[in-house]
Amino acid sequence: MKRNHSLMLISVVIVIAFTLIGCQSPLESKSKYEFFHEAKDFSGGLAAIKIDEKWGYIDSKGEVIIKPIYDEAHDFSDGLAMISMDSKLGCIDNQGNTIVKPIYDMVLPSLIYTFSLNPIYFDIDTDSSYEEEYFIVKKGNGTGLIHVREGVVLEPIYQEIVLLSPDIFAVGLDGNFKVINFKENIETEFKYKDIGPFKDNRAAFTTGSKWGYLNPMGEEVIPAIYDGVRYFIEGEAFVKNKDFSGLINRDGTIVFEMDFDDFDGFYDDKGFFSSNGKWGMIDRTGTIILEPQFHTVVPPTDGISAVQIFNEGAGYINMEGELITDLQFDLTLPFEYGYGRVIKDNRYGLVNEKGDILLEPIYDSIKKVDSNTSYCIVEENGKKGIVDINSNTTIIEPDYDSIRVYTDTNVIKLIKENMIGFTDLKGNIIIDFLPRDNIHGSFSEELIGIKEGEFWGFANNQGELVIDAKYEDVGKFSEGYARVKEKDGWYYINNNQESLNY
Repeated sequence: MKRNHSLMLISVVIVIAFTLIGCQSPLESKSKYEFFHEAKDFSGGLAAIKIDEKWGYIDSKGEVIIKPIYDEAHDFSDGLAMISMDSKLGCIDNQGNTIVKPIYDMVLPSLIYTFSLNPIYFDIDTDSSYEEEYFIVKKGNGTGLIHVREGVVLEPIYQEIVLLSPDIFAVGLDGNFKVINFKENIETEFKYKDIGPFKDNRAAFTTGSKWGYLNPMGEEVIPAIYDGVRYFIEGEAFVKNKDFSGLINRDGTIVFEMDFDDFDGFYDDKGFFSSNGKWGMIDRTGTIILEPQFHTVVPPTDGISAVQIFNEGAGYINMEGELITDLQFDLTLPFEYGYGRVIKDNRYGLVNEKGDILLEPIYDSIKKVDSNTSYCIVEENGKKGIVDINSNTTIIEPDYDSIRVYTDTNVIKLIKENMIGFTDLKGNIIIDFLPRDNIHGSFSEELIGIKEGEFWGFANNQGELVIDAKYEDVGKFSEGYARVKEKDGWYYINNNQESLNY
């Protein structure tokens, strides 16, 4: 049996961007239908429904408020949803007004990509964010830019468009970039070979082999005289050329010289520097706290950095430059949720911020569930289980192909050989193992779809069947309602089995 899980063709974060054409409603009056040919889960107060061969939307009263005229309709987010007609993408608001003509081949979020600008970086900053007001669109071989209220701000004629900061973009054509600040109505010439995102109101640029910095007004406030640069952090950036290496401020004034190959920036007035291929630590006065000795250093999380000396070992140091573990491991990973994963002989273990080994490195893998629980999912011989690191007890024996912990509904999902079961957080069975096709996804709003015999119902997180198994198919509960199917089609019920459609 085929079930609709409201799979989207494109992620929710990219559903709201396209060309303005004015306010024009596809529905003149509200109406109700008893059944729908297909249906999706509620999102943003509306649910997509299919009548005959077209998609529209109903509200939580069961009224069709957006007429079914679309070839495809996706979930609402922030009051907007993507639709498609004739294989092209467009956008509507939650009143059914057309916000964007469906004329684009692809729509992308305006992400700020933070990446290595030049070879002096020893690591890649994986931080990224996106600007909700703008979306990058593709039409044929061209790239354009849409503002959700103002419409097309750049026609799709460019090779590349990259968000540098809210309202500021780098636009690429024929191998060169220019910078456009829409808020200030300013743009530069097409002369840059590369431009980094704005950090601390400065963006690194290059017109060839040298690097400098722009301000948000597009002014080259620090000339391109450096061989390598880093992002500005708290008003300072590390720069380097053949005559100088050290910190400068946002005006380009030298803060102090550093006879180093690289510098990663200060964290609580301490920072890592590189000299002759090894990393050490200094403070803001330039005093060396830790002589260069590590071949790799990972930027700190929770005040702790993973370090390694080749052919000797890996461990952790704090921001005082003190080792909190000996270099006894083959590799140490960044701290997450207050714990660090360590690897020795291809086996994983776990340490805390004091360097205490909580789990010996005996596992194929370890994953801390989240910050709300002391549970770790561990793997042995290809099978997964759960260990509580606070009590050092095994909650679930490592006997399963997949495990997921849902702390919001206090259940654990277990998968083994195409069977699915659920336990409570203590490992007690609440829903015994059933074939995968007899379980609908996971718990949502404390209910889950369960198939008994030929029909579907819903069970709660105590394993009790609270909505009778009488439906041919079901979706998940979302915003108080779930879609269900009988022989005549789909409709929606609440957790009291009351229908929206009547």
